[in-house]
Amino acid sequence: MASTSKKRKWNETYQQYGFTKFSRDGLDAAQCIHCSTVLANCSLKPAKLSHHQSNLHPNIELTEKDLEAKRKRFDKQGTLPNYGYQPESKPMVQASFEVALKIKERKKAHTIGEELIKPCAEIMVRNVLGDKARREISKISLSNNTVRRRIEGAPRTTGSSE
Repeated sequence: MASTSKKRKWNETYQQYGFTKFSRDGLDAAQCIHCSTVLANCSLKPAKLSHHQSNLHPNIELTEKDLEAKRKRFDKQGTLPNYGYQPESKPMVQASFEVALKIKERKKAHTIGEELIKPCAEIMVRNVLGDKARREISKISLSNNTVRRRIEGAPRTTGSSE
């Protein structure tokens, strides 16, 4: 005889423990707003939620107002980062597009971005603005495939350009 476990439902009172509702495979689960840990459906019990908070976040004491503000920020972030997907920031993508278009205009090999432009830009930024800025610049994707995709995805213009 197959055993069936009780399927627990989300209760809004769980928010007082610092959790937000998370659905996985059609079942309710709890996601901690402090560490993004997703607890299984069987952990939807006040005692287990309280245990998580007291053992993993003992020094976090938030008022109801603080919890609500943090929960709103957490919900706004979305869940994709919790699965390892980090969306690229718009300035990084914009810079990647602009460099790709310059490479196309000069009719250079797509690999020049990764082999020459990016290392040179990192050296200049590190020397002028410091290592923190260099780390930010290094996040700009200029690989051969990325440059090709950016060029293919760029709007095509006809006629002469200045």
